[in-house]
Amino acid sequence: MKYSIVLYFDNETESKIQNIINSLVINGVNDYLILNNVPPHITLSDFDCDDLNEVAEKLHIEIKRMEKSYVYWASIGAFNPNILFFAPVLNEFLQGYCCMVHNVISNIAGIQHNKNYLPYQWVPHTTIAAKLDADCIDKAFSIVSNEFQGMGGYVTRAALVQNNPRMDIKVWEMDSKI
Repeated sequence: MKYSIVLYFDNETESKIQNIINSLVINGVNDYLILNNVPPHITLSDFDCDDLNEVAEKLHIEIKRMEKSYVYWASIGAFNPNILFFAPVLNEFLQGYCCMVHNVISNIAGIQHNKNYLPYQWVPHTTIAAKLDADCIDKAFSIVSNEFQGMGGYVTRAALVQNNPRMDIKVWEMDSKI
């Protein structure tokens, strides 16, 4: 089964991103993220594994040390042919925690990493529309480019997530030393 480690945002940031996702749905782009209960997030790692309990135990120690951090989304991007996303500026926080998560879970037997989420190959992103055809991606980009001018917000939680069906397995609150 596929799992991910994701970062969630403060309520205001999540609401801003969700409002843009909702705008795409209202304008007929598609409702894949809403139908599949996918909240705004940044994925640090995506993997298959045999022992999810060991993953959760090992991550618990490291993730509890994480502090809230500021992220700034500077641009709109696409993974062709079917995903539109906001791209955060890669900073020390994002790269460091991508590497930390990878290092922690790599030592667990049976882990198989998705190559798109390996440190220094990973493109951090917050998906705003998925499963788009060519016409929908053009329409989505047009709508989003009128609503998005860059934005910042705080990462406040990390979660271990089952991908399909999507479900949070464990959510960790980050320390608030900001």
